[in-house]
Amino acid sequence: MLSILLLLILIFLVFVFYIKDNKDIISPPFILTLVFVFSTIVMIINTNNWNVNLHINTVLLILFSICCFEFGYSWNKKKKSISSRKLCSNLIIEPKVLHINKIFMILIFTSLIITGILYYDERVRLAATLGVDGNLIEIAAAARHAEYYTEESMSDFVQRLMLFTKCFAYITAYVFVNNLILKKTKHIQFIYIIPFIVYCFFMYISGGRMPFIHNLTFLAILYGVLIYKIKGISTALRIRIIKIVFYVFVTFFIIFIYMGTQSGKITDSIFDSVSVYVGSSINALDIFLQNKIPEEQYFGQETLIPIYSTIRSFGYNIPSDMLRSAREFVSMNGITTNIYTALRRYVRDYGYLGCFCVMFMIGTIYGKIYKFILAKRDKGYLTLIYASIFFPIVEMSIEERFMLKLISMGELYELIILFILFKFIIKSGKE
Repeated sequence: MLSILLLLILIFLVFVFYIKDNKDIISPPFILTLVFVFSTIVMIINTNNWNVNLHINTVLLILFSICCFEFGYSWNKKKKSISSRKLCSNLIIEPKVLHINKIFMILIFTSLIITGILYYDERVRLAATLGVDGNLIEIAAAARHAEYYTEESMSDFVQRLMLFTKCFAYITAYVFVNNLILKKTKHIQFIYIIPFIVYCFFMYISGGRMPFIHNLTFLAILYGVLIYKIKGISTALRIRIIKIVFYVFVTFFIIFIYMGTQSGKITDSIFDSVSVYVGSSINALDIFLQNKIPEEQYFGQETLIPIYSTIRSFGYNIPSDMLRSAREFVSMNGITTNIYTALRRYVRDYGYLGCFCVMFMIGTIYGKIYKFILAKRDKGYLTLIYASIFFPIVEMSIEERFMLKLISMGELYELIILFILFKFIIKSGKE
C-alpha cells in the first residue's frame, strides 16, 4: 500500500534530517517532516473509514516537496561544515536577565483592558448580524461565521488594537522565557506571561482554534532557540525541548477538543473529529490531484489572496469571492473536509514544478533566518520574529499559511510594530 510506503520513507527522512542537521530537533526540515509523519499515521488509521487509496503522484509530490524544502534550507550552508560540538560552543551567548519598566507594564495592562472591552463588543456586533445573542461560545462561533461567509468584519481600529496586543504578548513572553531558562528565581516574574495568556483568551473569543497553534508554536520554538543560544546544544537540552513540545502538543489538543465541543464543531466522537482535522488533508490532496485541475481566472488566485485583497482596496475589480481562503469541500466515504495540505494550493496555482520551487523558496527563507540567528548571535528581535512566523511549517501538512498569512500588508505592519516595541521596551528594561 502506497500510504505505508509514504510513511516509511517519511520516517527515514526524519532520521536523515536529524543526523544531517547536527541532531537539531527544532530545525525546520525535521519538524516539517514530523508533521507529515503524524498526518500520515492518522490517515492510515482511518484507511477504511475514508476509503484511502493513495496514488503514486500524491506520494511523489509530498516526498519531492519535502526534499525541495530541505534543499532550500541546506542551500544556505557554508562550504565548510562545522561539527556539532563546535556549533554548541559557537551558539552560547552571554546570558542576560531582562525586565520591563513598571511604567511600560502599566501601559501594557491598560491597553489589554481597553482592547478586551472593545474586542468583545465587536464580536457581539458581528454575531448580531446573524441574529445570535447567546453565551460566549455561541457569540464567538457566530462572529467567526460572519467574518468568513459574509462581508462583515471587525473595525479597523479594533484590528489595530489587537495587533498591538499580540506584539505586547509576544515581547513579554520573550522576557519571561529568557529569564525562565536562566533560572534566576527572583527574576522569573510571572507577570510577564499574563499578557500572553490574555491574548490567548482573546483568541478564544475569536472562535478560531488555529490561533492557538500559532501561539503554542511560538512558545515552543522561542524556548528551543533561546535555550540553544543561552546554553548550547546537548542531549539533556534536547530532552528538555522534547518535553516542552510534548506539553504544548497536549495543551493544543485539550483546547482544540474543548473549543470544538463547546462550539458544536465536534458532534461525533472526539477521535473522529480530530482525525479529520489532522489527517484527512493528505487523502483530500490525493482526490484533488486525480481530477483535472481547473484553469485559473487570476494568477496565484489560491495563494496570493492577501496581495489581491490589497489591490482590491485600491479600487480594482477583484471579485470578493476570490478573496475567501476557504476551498470547496470533498467527500471521503461520507466524511467531508476542505483542507488539502499546503501543497494543493501550490500545485493549483503553479503546477508541480512551481510547487517544488515554492517549497525550495520557503526552505531557503527559513534556513537563512535560522542560521543567521545561530551564527550571528542575534540580539533578540530576529529570534522573536522567527518564532512568531514558524507556524506555517507546523501547519503545512494541514493547510497553507505561509502565503495566506505572512505575505500581507498586515504582517508587514506587525513586523514593523514588533520591531519598534521590542527595541524600545526591552532596551528600557535591561539591567
